[in-house]
Amino acid sequence: MNWREDLKKLIDKSVSELLISLSHKTERYKLEILEKFYRAQEENEENLHDVLNNSFDKCSYFEVSSLENIPKDHVLFPEVIFKTPDNSRNLIKEIVGSFEIRNEKSPTYLLNSVDVGFSVAAMSIRNNFLYVLACESSTIRVYDSKQLSFVYSFDVENLCNPYDVEIIAAKLYITESETNELHVVDSGRETSKQIKIYKPFSTLSVTSMNRLLVTSFSNKLIEFCPTDFRWKRIFFPRECNHIYKVTQISKDCYVGIEEGCKNRIFLFDVQRNIVTSLDRPTPMDSKMNGLCYMVMDNNQVLYICDHENQRIVIFDVRLGFKGFIDLEYKPFRLCVDIISRRLFVSYIGSSEISVFKLI
Repeated sequence: MNWREDLKKLIDKSVSELLISLSHKTERYKLEILEKFYRAQEENEENLHDVLNNSFDKCSYFEVSSLENIPKDHVLFPEVIFKTPDNSRNLIKEIVGSFEIRNEKSPTYLLNSVDVGFSVAAMSIRNNFLYVLACESSTIRVYDSKQLSFVYSFDVENLCNPYDVEIIAAKLYITESETNELHVVDSGRETSKQIKIYKPFSTLSVTSMNRLLVTSFSNKLIEFCPTDFRWKRIFFPRECNHIYKVTQISKDCYVGIEEGCKNRIFLFDVQRNIVTSLDRPTPMDSKMNGLCYMVMDNNQVLYICDHENQRIVIFDVRLGFKGFIDLEYKPFRLCVDIISRRLFVSYIGSSEISVFKLI
């Protein structure tokens, strides 16, 4: 059976969608396959390439007559995705051999955005409530995470300029960068403890053992036990500087993001060895610039704010690249609702919070 007969099978199965992925926007634009593609009678594959290339309709951002007409800096991959049975997909790969054929879903899509009316310093989620802290404010505002509707607010005594927040066992742990204090706020909205740390520190994360990891600008990671308030210091590799966020991925291995001259993501172990590091998602992509925050979902997928490039870069925990979320603003803070599989994004100098559905 030749390829033309197989192509007729595709037509009979009403294969009606062709999707092309553009890195300018991560939405997958639906482009109609024109009738002449279905009626292709060319005798060789080269001509069929021409038919395919000229079968794009208008999409929202580019008028595409061929893949070559799309600006190169706007293309993540020359990637074409067909909704076809597996055997037909292999056929199309032979026909369109210069393109990379994938059977993957977009990693995210935008659900909702809301203007909260203030610049967001930090946010975290628990039991369908999104806790949002404003820059230079002592007030915590609580939103329904599904509707992003305001529920209530309360003040934290002596809190002036919050930097990050995490939740463990119904307690909010809030870093104050100016005073080097860690505020512990219980669910009754009262400050139960203020802990002074005599080293500058930045962001927080939670281990699988419900311990708090405090990333310190002094090249140390502080592991904090909420039950007895004891500290344990974990040293970064000697060549690391400007560490903004660390997440534990296994008992003896961590992933960190480093700003400054290196702007990289790296894996390191408790012996201070760097296992691997990357300064760009793939060799073909632009370097990451301004890495300021990172979260991990329950599938051990990492989402990293690459704010100067106005995107979120997605990796697995072995630093295998998985995709981008391109944004209109520079991302600043993230949090993940692991139950509903949603990613919340705030932005530098913006009062908007966006919600993306993770697939």
